[in-house]
Amino acid sequence: MTKLYIHIGQEKTGTTSLQKFLCENRDLLFRDYGVLYPYQKYLSTDKRAFFNHAKFSGAFLPPEQRSYVNMDNNIDAGIVVESLRKLISRKKPKVIILSSEHFSSRYTQVQIEQLAKMIDFCNVKIISYIRRQDDYQISRFSEALKSGSVHALKLTKLSSSNKRLNYYENLKPWFNTFGTASLILRPFNKNSFANGDLYSDFLSAIGITNIEGFTKPEESNLSISKEEALVLCQLNQSLLQWKDVTGKDSKEKFQRSQQIRKSILSTMQNNRDIKPHTPLRKCFSISDRKEFLASFLESNKKLSTMFFDGKELFEPIE
Repeated sequence: MTKLYIHIGQEKTGTTSLQKFLCENRDLLFRDYGVLYPYQKYLSTDKRAFFNHAKFSGAFLPPEQRSYVNMDNNIDAGIVVESLRKLISRKKPKVIILSSEHFSSRYTQVQIEQLAKMIDFCNVKIISYIRRQDDYQISRFSEALKSGSVHALKLTKLSSSNKRLNYYENLKPWFNTFGTASLILRPFNKNSFANGDLYSDFLSAIGITNIEGFTKPEESNLSISKEEALVLCQLNQSLLQWKDVTGKDSKEKFQRSQQIRKSILSTMQNNRDIKPHTPLRKCFSISDRKEFLASFLESNKKLSTMFFDGKELFEPIE
């Protein structure tokens, strides 16, 4: 039986970087290890140079929830699963990897149970990275600023039931459906990674310990600094956000706004030697970050007990 690893994210845990890594090393993975990261029209996004499996994840959702991927509304779960079955029959891989963070952000118990029933011809393992919640939220601020956010940089306490940040509740349908032993949970933290490296850590999760010969993608996105964030906050007051788009004309203006943001941020990041920059997290006090994290300590403890023998999931806030 083919082993199928479904990488579900979570968001803000290097998913895009891992997908680039898997794309760049597709030939090596299949040739030397029998591991297939499949490019296929019903399973993956369209560009061969970089793709993920958003079409596969989207096929189990109603059309109105597929806005994150360009796919035909007629493509359903039956079509993508049959494509997967045929691919296995033709390629005969030992292992297949499917990767889409929308598994974790969009799926409910309904989709997860349907998925489990339809892929019962595979030995399924679920891989999920999780990030300490205050770091996750600060990373969200960073992405929002790149898209035009004008909100003050403030950590507002969230409900412990927040689906994206209560990892226990987010993952519960997955381990209830596939079994606890089928869930591979990895903290998104450099000090927790195998060899201190995300790519090595993912490979170790699928049973590959020899990392020689693998190429790593070029890191194209520097983290926004505190100084850059403050500039973007002011700049965005004069530019359009996506929510301002109402038609073709405003969409064109939004695209130009994005180009301006990107150009200014790039210029600042290329000239960081002018004045020292500080990490974005320095915008937030330790007490604010601890207060934000407090809403999720109970759910973190549950996962710690289930998967890490009670050891702390994350490093303490410093």
